[in-house]
Amino acid sequence: MSMILHTRIAGEAERTVVLLHGLLGLGSNLGAIARALAPQARVISPDLRNHGQSFRAPGMQYRELAGDLARTLDALKVERAALLGHSMGGKLAMQFALDFPGRCERLLVADIAPVAYAAHHGPVFDALEAIALCPEADRRETARLLEERLRDPALVSLLLMHRERVADGTWAWRLGLREIIEGYPAILAPPASGSSGDRWDGPALFLRGERSDYVQPAHQSAILGLFPRAVTETLPGAGHWLHAEAPDLFIPRACAFLLG
Repeated sequence: MSMILHTRIAGEAERTVVLLHGLLGLGSNLGAIARALAPQARVISPDLRNHGQSFRAPGMQYRELAGDLARTLDALKVERAALLGHSMGGKLAMQFALDFPGRCERLLVADIAPVAYAAHHGPVFDALEAIALCPEADRRETARLLEERLRDPALVSLLLMHRERVADGTWAWRLGLREIIEGYPAILAPPASGSSGDRWDGPALFLRGERSDYVQPAHQSAILGLFPRAVTETLPGAGHWLHAEAPDLFIPRACAFLLG
């Protein structure tokens, strides 16, 4: 089995930016920022393990995910890159900077902190597992079933991106659902101490949504303990999905920092 992540690549400039999606997302979720960066950067948007078209494997610890990313960048002959990660992808970006400090030029973390979070995806996993038992459910029927269970249109739209028709004509999730659920405690955990130290001294920007509780004032000590040059900024009116909810604020700020 290949342990190289499936990637989408936009742009041909010399500098490289890597965009890392969140839990149950896809590399294409950050397409708007990829398009904005592409004129001035080579933008790499991977599907993380157990997501989309990338490989399925047990283990969702951030050190394992950072290893996946390092192997993928090696395969693409990328020595250094700026990283942007949202939510779970933000923790992965932090882990990569800690484990491979010489390979990370800049670090932008979108609405997540290097702390442990309480479990809160149970209803989502329950819905996905229930629908996995309905191979006849196409996207329209899947949407109806998800809406009944979750009552969150934005989340339903995200999850529908993973519903696909398979070779025998039935429908399935394009997710390593069992691996993700079994690895969920590791996803909730903070990044591990770095392989060459317990902090990364490069430029770091933490962007939080004003209406999100993922990054709180109490988290600043954890952020600065690992990333002493970090600056935290708040995007007015945005929630956890700040790149989708406030793109007019998020995209210019992200581009200015990542290309700085």
